Amino acid sequence: MPIEPRELCEFATQWSESKCDEAHLRASISRAYYAIFHAYLPIAEYLPGTARERKDASHITHEELIGRLFEWQVTGLHARLNSLKRRVYAVAVAAEASRKARVKADYKLEMEIEPVEARSQAGRARNLLREAIVIKNEMERVA
Repeated sequence: MPIEPRELCEFATQWSESKCDEAHLRASISRAYYAIFHAYLPIAEYLPGTARERKDASHITHEELIGRLFEWQVTGLHARLNSLKRRVYAVAVAAEASRKARVKADYKLEMEIEPVEARSQAGRARNLLREAIVIKNEMERVA
């Protein structure tokens, strides 16, 4: 059954706010990140690739998605999108912080995860999902 970024974020929020074990905290952090990733994927697909993008890439990597947000190359797309540059840069900074938290949760098993980290990640995801709606709406208006 298909799932939406909002549902991943809700899952992350539920687990981050409950008293649970470290495995659930790690899952919460990871799901929150993937909510962000999938919310911004359609935006990144609209943008040109970064200079570091692999030439044979058949999909947008995590680093590429965040790189496209940092660069926000909208010249030639629509002049009104330039007004979003600062907003999207702040999104890119938060998305990169989220990606780093996900890397810790998924790969740094020797490092302990604190409940506050999961709550922070879920909150960041909620904020970034709201921002994605604003950005997508503006992109649709000028398309």
